[in-house]
Amino acid sequence: MQDRYIKHKEKPAKFITKFIILEVVLFLILITWYISNLQSINYSIIKDKLTNAAESIEVSFTDPFDNAKNIISYIGELIVKFNAYDNQKILNLLDTFHDQSGVKELVTWSAITWSDNAFNIRVDSGLGIMKSPYKNISTRHFLPDTVTQPWKLRIGSYKTDIVTGTKVIPFGMGITNEAGQYLGTITSGFELFKLEQHLSNIEMYNKNISFFIIDKEGKVIIKSKGGIISENLNNFIKKFINSKNYNHLDITAMPWFKGAESIFIKKLRNLKNFYIVVVFNEIIWDELLLTGFKKTFYNLSLIFCLCIIILIFVNKFVVQPVIELSDVAEKISSNDRLVEINEYTTKEISLLASSLKKVILQKAELVEANEKLEFLLKKLEAMNKTKLDFIRNIQHELRTPLNHIIGGCDVLGSEFAGPMLPEYFEYIQIIHQSGRDLLGKINNIIAVADFESGNVKLNESKCSIKEIIDNALNALIPKIKQHKLNLKLDIQHNLPYIYLDPEKIKIVLLNFINNSIVFNKPDGDILISALQSVAGIIIEISDTGQGIHEDNLHKITEMFSTTGDVLTKVKSGLGLGLTIAQSILDLHDIKMEIESKVNQGTKIKILIPNIRLQKY
Repeated sequence: MQDRYIKHKEKPAKFITKFIILEVVLFLILITWYISNLQSINYSIIKDKLTNAAESIEVSFTDPFDNAKNIISYIGELIVKFNAYDNQKILNLLDTFHDQSGVKELVTWSAITWSDNAFNIRVDSGLGIMKSPYKNISTRHFLPDTVTQPWKLRIGSYKTDIVTGTKVIPFGMGITNEAGQYLGTITSGFELFKLEQHLSNIEMYNKNISFFIIDKEGKVIIKSKGGIISENLNNFIKKFINSKNYNHLDITAMPWFKGAESIFIKKLRNLKNFYIVVVFNEIIWDELLLTGFKKTFYNLSLIFCLCIIILIFVNKFVVQPVIELSDVAEKISSNDRLVEINEYTTKEISLLASSLKKVILQKAELVEANEKLEFLLKKLEAMNKTKLDFIRNIQHELRTPLNHIIGGCDVLGSEFAGPMLPEYFEYIQIIHQSGRDLLGKINNIIAVADFESGNVKLNESKCSIKEIIDNALNALIPKIKQHKLNLKLDIQHNLPYIYLDPEKIKIVLLNFINNSIVFNKPDGDILISALQSVAGIIIEISDTGQGIHEDNLHKITEMFSTTGDVLTKVKSGLGLGLTIAQSILDLHDIKMEIESKVNQGTKIKILIPNIRLQKY
């Protein structure tokens, strides 16, 4: 037992060691996997970051144009509502919305203009009403588009003003009345320099990343500070944006540029003539590698430490108590009575320990009860042995002398003994009959003992129920006549043969019919019937005798049990007949039912199952 304890105590240490080794192996596997897949992981990280950067640039670049579209559209609706030919009202509207537009610092010449249907500028928010209408770069280059597509913001390619040298992106919206008649165009433009200053406020996540806004011809119109595109990359961009299958290009589609520089290109959603190009250097790979490795190593190390802490906690409060309780359970199973259970703080473990304590107490009670039962069983076995020894002595010490007495009476009563006085002959007959009665009782006692010891074997054979009943009645007819009883038979014709021990079944019938004779009243009736039912063959023996009280029915098949008063006991003898009958029926698996009422009679029903019916 001590060796077993030592083995169990080593289990937690082995468990922790194996778990730590497993954690280290998994840790190394994860590090190896991360390093082998770092490039693809970084591709995904860079793509996400550059996509987010491009989104920020797109929003910052297109927001002024979206605001301008809303402003110009609203001004146009008011121009149509009031009077498209009242230049003073138009000037007031342009001045008011120019000051409140939120894009004043981006608008070229700080002005919004109104051009008539001849593309001549009539009103300028900065110069007022034009006495001499004129055409500028906006009206000359892109205003015709506003006639064919009114109420849509039209954006032209960036241009350089001949007088001032300012680079601008002109935009405008054509205005029509409710009848669809073209009235004029509201125009303005954003200075590229101011837009570039506006976009410079965007913070890139890495200093080695640059962005560019290019037009449909591949010209750079806005760039981040320090941004440079190589000649090879510039040629590739021009070729790519002029391709028919253009959607967008990310770094995974350009392996030939990975190295010195890589790019991300995206067309602006609302400004179809402009593109965003994000360029980054090879140095980013090294930075991401180091940063990603440090972050991953830190996270995995933290997880490793947490697992060790959890393991120690689980071992102390779960594993160790469970192992101790398993030792207790093993001791209980090996019938070790010296079992001690510790107290535990964990609720579940404490409940388990309490349950084991109850098991120990219950087992102790069961062991004590079992020892008492074993003692009583041995005592009963000794008593039974004494009884069997006594019965064997009866067989040898009483039956043999009785046989001599009966034999002697037979000789004395025979003609070979010579003449004898009548009274002497009567005495000899009394002695002979008493000897036979006593021998019958001794034989019954021996038979019961044989049944209890299991020494009785059936001698089964094919037989007829009618013949068995007839044989039993032949032995009892004189007794029936002596008691002046009426015998009635109801035996079904053509009953099938059955397979059983005919001699033993005859003994059963003899006992039952004899009881019906002995306990019947004068001029009483005895009815014996036999018929076939669905369940088998039913034999009924009924009488009109004194009957048995309902409380005593369960006792009549017990050994040495009789019912009734002293006279009944004298008649019934030792009460072994029904015990023997019940034992014989049990050996045949035949069921018996007894119905009886006091002073009305008794009915015994015997059911021989179909399994014993033989078809020949």
